[in-house]
Amino acid sequence: MEQGTKSLSGIRSIDMTDGVIEVLKKHKERISKEKELAGEMYMDNDLVCCTNIGKPVFQNTLSRLKI
Repeated sequence: MEQGTKSLSGIRSIDMTDGVIEVLKKHKERISKEKELAGEMYMDNDLVCCTNIGKPVFQNTLSRLKI
């Protein structure tokens, strides 16, 4: 199932600095490496913030992440 906005009016844009974009690119590289290392164990949910095997990060586990 693909998720998105309910309607086109729900689409928003945000301004990001070059620094934020660079951090996100480096984070994406890290996730790609973790995905490769985890192999079949990795659950590709297309998340920005996830565990090293692709599971969603919940509020109560966020403080345990080593980002």
